[in-house]
Order: sequence, then C-alpha cells, then structure tokens
Amino acid sequence: MKYLLSLILIIPASAFANYSYIPKARTLVEGGSEIGVGVSYFQTTSIITDTGEGASLGNGLSYRHLDVDFSGKYGFTSQLEGNVGLRGRLIQATDNFQDEDVSYNQSGAESFKVGFKFSFEEQAKMKYALEGWYRSALFEAKKFSSLTEAPSDVSLGDDNRELAFGLLTYVRTEANNFANARVYYRDPGQHLSTEIFSEVEYAMMWEYLTFAVGVENVYSLENDEYTNDPENKPIIYSGPTNQFNSVNRAWTAPYAHMNLSFGGAWRLEGRYTQVITGNSTDLGPRISAHFIRRSEKASEYSKRDASFKEYQIEGLVTKVSSSRNACIIDKGLSDGITKGMKIDFYFFDYIDGNTLIAKGNVLKVKAGQSLVQIQERYTRKRVEAGIVARAGLISQ
Repeated sequence: MKYLLSLILIIPASAFANYSYIPKARTLVEGGSEIGVGVSYFQTTSIITDTGEGASLGNGLSYRHLDVDFSGKYGFTSQLEGNVGLRGRLIQATDNFQDEDVSYNQSGAESFKVGFKFSFEEQAKMKYALEGWYRSALFEAKKFSSLTEAPSDVSLGDDNRELAFGLLTYVRTEANNFANARVYYRDPGQHLSTEIFSEVEYAMMWEYLTFAVGVENVYSLENDEYTNDPENKPIIYSGPTNQFNSVNRAWTAPYAHMNLSFGGAWRLEGRYTQVITGNSTDLGPRISAHFIRRSEKASEYSKRDASFKEYQIEGLVTKVSSSRNACIIDKGLSDGITKGMKIDFYFFDYIDGNTLIAKGNVLKVKAGQSLVQIQERYTRKRVEAGIVARAGLISQ
C-alpha cells in the first residue's frame, strides 16, 4: 500500500515523445538535433521617446519589418547544447521629408548568432540551465549628423554585436504543466545601454497541443553614453521607428502562444505579442510562427540500446502508476539496487529485438522491489508491466 500511495502522489515526468512543448531550461540529449525556420512580423502603431512620452505616427507614415530566422541546435552531451542562427530582415516604411512622402523597401541579411546552453539535472520538479550567446550584425549602418533630406535607404537595425548570459528555470506541476522563467544580462552593442531581459510563462500541455501565456520585459541599466545628451547621438536612419539606435530602451510585452506537434518530431509554434509600454521603443503587435523538427535519436540512446550482458542487474516492471510516470520493478536492495540509481527500460521480444524506450531514477528501495520515477521517454512505446528494467550499466 505504501508503494501504491507513492505511485499516486509521484510527480509526473515529462513525456517529450511528440515535442509539442520544450521548456526553455531543457537541453537536447547527446547527439540530438533541432532545425527550424521562423518568421516574425512587427508593425509600429505608436512610438515612445527616450523621455517616456508617447506619440502616434503621423498621417501617411508607417513602419513594419519581417524577420526570417534559420536555426540549428545540437546536443554535445545530455547537458550541453550548442546553437547557431541566421536572420534576414525586410523593412517596409513610409516617412515624410519636406512635406513629401518617401517609401522604403529594404531587405538583407541582418545577423548571425552562436550560443550554448548548459542544463542541470531536474530535482524536486525544478530544473535550471545557463545560457549565453553572441550575435553579430551582417551589415553596416550609415550614420548621419543630421537629416535635411530623405536618405536613399533605411538601416536594417543596429549594426552592433550582442552578448548575453543568463539563468533559465522551470517548475513542473502534477498536471505536467510548466511554469517557466528566464533572465539575462544583455549587452546589445557598444552604442546602446546594457539591460536585463526577463520572461515568465505558464504552459499547459496536452499530448499534441500546448497553450501558453507570459510576459517579457526589458529593463535598461541606463548607461547609454548619450543618456544626458540624446540630441547629439549619431543618427542611424531606420524609418519612422524608435526600435533602433535607442537611448536606454525598455519595454513590457505580454504574449500568448500555441504549439502543435505532428509526425513524432515536428512542431508548429505560433505566438502573438503586444508591446504595451516602454521607453525609446515602438508599441505594436508582434506575430511570429516557427516550423521546427527535433530529433533526439541521441548517442546516449544508441549506446544504451545494447545487449543484456552490458548490465549488472535485470528485472521486470510489475506495476505502473495511472499517470504512467512511475513504476515498481521486481529488484531491490538484495539485488544491488540503491536509491538514486539509473534505470533503463527496454521493450524486448524475439521479433522486434531489444529497444530502449525510457530511462528513470530510483526513488525508494525495499529488499525485493523498488519505486522508479520515469524521467524521459525515447519512443512512443510506454513503460508497462512486463517491460524489462536494467541497471548497473557496465559499458557503453
């Protein structure tokens, strides 16, 4: 009865077989990969000056940009993930010079990015990770001391390099939902103030669908060299927008997003963000969509998907919790099982062979049985009574 009660109360483990949602503190397993393409559209409805005063765009003026991002990630180990990215940008803007409207349509490669993420083991329903990246502009912006006539083109943005480093975390609920938070110290370039970027989010997961709401915030550390002299900051013309070449930029933007998974490894993400307040920035909606393929046929999987003789202990699953996130195996202290030991679960028959389907961690041990939390699934096959449980990996 004590084990059955523990099975009922055990926290649910994440089941990422369909990848409808990946908490930001999670990393790819060793050898896993992810590739994606995304588009993000922003339209300015009004601007906020560096003094915090709002102003609507004048009649006939407009600004919008479309970003296209290509990204790739790779799991070097089960805790260390590397990533690269490339961004292109299209700007459409209409401004007024000397009572004459001038339209711009500018596109090109905007920046490239390299980064890393290091995650720690999940403990007591919580997980932490460290993340950092370097982003560099792929264009050079023209600088003006003043604008007396219409420039021939607009800048794609800030032609700086960006450095960022921060902490990510999540708390997993008993319903297998996630409360996420992340915070970064960010240096967006030599001509901009350093800042703190933060985001909190709550995600509700179903098998193939995830819905999440959250808010992002940028807090300026207000060390722009032109803080007290914004009028003399060199001009980078980007159109009727305050998003670039800012003075101590800041903003707050709530958002909602929905993910849909299909085909086992594919997912589609859609997000709507509304910038509602800020300083030296634009207000308006940001709409984005990403199409992603995540593959976690990791080397960890390949190495552990091995023959019987490579494990010291082999047993069977005898009971599984109703949530399928914990189970009891028929091996215990007398067999060499100890608390905290890693357990690999295999589906075995004489036709399909020997397939690693999940891994777990021993939570409680008795003389002849143990309670195991199922931490991660590798295939669609679930852990159930009769599945082989192996521990004490001898070699890989």
